[in-house]
Amino acid sequence: MKNFEELNFYEILEISVDASPFKIKRAYKNALEVYDKDSLLTYTLFSDEERVDILKRNENAYNTLIDKTKRTAYDASLTEREERERGRAKISGRELFRCDSAV
Repeated sequence: MKNFEELNFYEILEISVDASPFKIKRAYKNALEVYDKDSLLTYTLFSDEERVDILKRNENAYNTLIDKTKRTAYDASLTEREERERGRAKISGRELFRCDSAV
């Protein structure tokens, strides 16, 4: 399971990558209710500082995904990051294979 800091904006709002603006707004409103300082769901789980950080990340996710231009750029950055991670995994796999075969 990922740490909250490692989640992408879609994961933060718990929506699919093809979510409509309506679903994005609904997910954001739900997050505001869940992480509100008076929320019965989370009031004992997070400190005020953690709650503020979570709400900021939710707001950033919402502002990015609701704006078509920002969302397109964000999606492109996600694709690039995934490709880099896949490249690292392939390199690591080959290095492990080389080490194992040299023994």
